[in-house]
Amino acid sequence: MTIRLAFGYLRNVGIDQHVLRRNRQFDLVEVIEAHPELLGIAIDENTAIVVQRDQFEVIGASYVLIYDNQSTTGENGEFYFLAPGDQYNLATREAARPGRTMSPVDNVQKKPWGGS
Repeated sequence: MTIRLAFGYLRNVGIDQHVLRRNRQFDLVEVIEAHPELLGIAIDENTAIVVQRDQFEVIGASYVLIYDNQSTTGENGEFYFLAPGDQYNLATREAARPGRTMSPVDNVQKKPWGGS
């Protein structure tokens, strides 16, 4: 996988696109393992994030995947999904699902990848 500097609007972030449509949801794992300071954001087809200051909201038809090497899910999963309407704080690296009773990241644990 080739890593290139982007336009600089989002700093310390690695972004991939069309991940679910093209079955590439694991591609950012090796990028984040090689560059653990980065937050991985994978945006599926017909989906976008609207960024305002240190927060973004997911809009569109599909999902955004978050790769944070300091967080795991359930069985040591390395990414989790955000649905349209979900929000993410880039400063605290925490997700929220406004107006709904269940957080999108109930099963996310602040535990480094590969940690026990």
